[in-house]
Amino acid sequence: MFKMNFPKNAFKIIHIEGDHANKNLHVHYQINGKSITASEKPEVLINDLFQLNGFSKNDANLILNLFTNEKISDKYKILSIFFDQNPVLFEIRDVLSNLNVFLSADEILSSNDILESFSKNDVIKIYFQSMKEHELTEKEEKNKLSLNKTNESQSKIYVLKNSDKNV
Repeated sequence: MFKMNFPKNAFKIIHIEGDHANKNLHVHYQINGKSITASEKPEVLINDLFQLNGFSKNDANLILNLFTNEKISDKYKILSIFFDQNPVLFEIRDVLSNLNVFLSADEILSSNDILESFSKNDVIKIYFQSMKEHELTEKEEKNKLSLNKTNESQSKIYVLKNSDKNV
């Protein structure tokens, strides 16, 4: 990037490449009247834009919008959900590093920083799965308690019957 002061409209955007959701946007621009082109991330252009002032108002607004969309896009995305695991696992992609991680709903919910980096739809999926798992756990505990009570009452009956025969 050139570190000089240029008049307005000295640069012209010729192509935008990438996707804000994947945080890989690149703006290709050209010096007007020259065959020289350059490519930068919107963040770099925003940092230098106030020194350059070489883009038209529309191009500057476009760069600002691209930068903002890239910043507010989600850092983590749910790729798949493995229901055959206990607890259910989410395959999560870190968009910046392009790495995949497997986490349960409770592991994700234990960190606000991680949770805030998901889209609203993904957060709903995570909360829903966590609630389902907690409901299942409660039902299993209730079933165990009722089974234990049934076993205790049956053993008391058995003991009473045995004591009658001995007399």
